[in-house]
Amino acid sequence: MARRAAAAELSNIGAELRTAREQAGLSQRAVAVTLGWRREKISRIENARLRTAALHDLMAHSAALGLTMRAKVYPHGPPLRDIAQLSVSQRLLRRISNTWGVRMEIPLMLPGDRRAFDLWLTADRITIAIEVFTKVRDVQAQIRAAHLKWRDSNATRLIVVVAESHANRTALRSVADLVASDYPISPRAALAALADGRDPGECDCGRLKLAPVASSQRSRGEHLAADRLRELLPREAGRQLRALG
Repeated sequence: MARRAAAAELSNIGAELRTAREQAGLSQRAVAVTLGWRREKISRIENARLRTAALHDLMAHSAALGLTMRAKVYPHGPPLRDIAQLSVSQRLLRRISNTWGVRMEIPLMLPGDRRAFDLWLTADRITIAIEVFTKVRDVQAQIRAAHLKWRDSNATRLIVVVAESHANRTALRSVADLVASDYPISPRAALAALADGRDPGECDCGRLKLAPVASSQRSRGEHLAADRLRELLPREAGRQLRALG
């Protein structure tokens, strides 16, 4: 898909350069002489047959025809999902009830707005928007962006899922005191509700404290369960109940 988009853009640029040359009454050879190129290179660019055209060459070609080429990038749909993000999403989906309807990459229904949620769960009248963070760089900014996206959607709940890693744990720990009071839902309770097909925002799930267990007393399965539970960071939209694992 990305390669096709690039080829289409090169075709558009080539057509514009050909039109500009013809309107100026110049031959391909004349433009080539100006640039110190072979005529065949001009032809390949105009007909989008030069798939590896350098940006510098396209700018020089444009300048020779009295044009100014500006390169700028714009949002145009969701980016390709990386393997790590898919892995986290799949791990979450394996742990929830199959009664949830699941969709991926759901865009906001706003004209010109290309933001999208990574996952979208539906059941009865409940819609849960899910954002997946594989890397936590600025947790406050990332969660704020997720909340703004939720505000502009029609989802009744928002859940943020964070991949388990030492760097992510460190980043979350650095702001724990700042956000803990705003996230009263236990990750365990939220995940249990999703596993049962229930609305996590309706459970009686104040922040739960687990009694400390020595590492030697935990089974391998308990270690894995604890690690995975820390990935879930839900927020209840109606009552503004949130959870940060």
